[in-house]
Amino acid sequence: MRVASGETEVRFELADVRLGGEVRTDTGAPVAGATVSLVTKPATTRWRGPREERAPRGAVVTDATGRFELAGLEGLESLALEIRAAGYATLRTELAHPQLPPVLTLAREALLELELETSAPFLVLEALGPRSERLTFGVTPGHNTLRGLGAGTWRLTLYAPRGPRGDSILAERTLELTPGTSTALPWDAR
Repeated sequence: MRVASGETEVRFELADVRLGGEVRTDTGAPVAGATVSLVTKPATTRWRGPREERAPRGAVVTDATGRFELAGLEGLESLALEIRAAGYATLRTELAHPQLPPVLTLAREALLELELETSAPFLVLEALGPRSERLTFGVTPGHNTLRGLGAGTWRLTLYAPRGPRGDSILAERTLELTPGTSTALPWDAR
């Protein structure tokens, strides 16, 4: 359509925007039953600690062939997906210019068996991964199994939630994880 100078402005509005794709393992096998979530940035840009993450907006489950379709994508400035499947590392990815259909590859997860000694009834553990992925877990004293972590070096930060004034960092650790294995981590945060 051509609009000449001085003519009425023409606007287009996209309706019923969808994205389809596939989830596969690193060997190319389809992943059935994976949860694919559309995530959006929080409304505020002010940093408020480890809970300031992208919030899930909508989710679908892959079919037997690993395929999925997300609807309701109109009006998004950017597209970010989070993919979770039992036994695999959580994948978070941004699709600036999505190829159609995107093929999203999952790697086997590494389990972290955290033995936490603390006097606090509840703490927050933020895990920053090798590809800048950020996962946040609520942890309690005693045994905690953390899933969805991939291979590589992870920076772990333990926070005490403090309410509206922000969170307090209690301790930090760096840990190397291997896919398909379970790593024990005793942590005294008293």
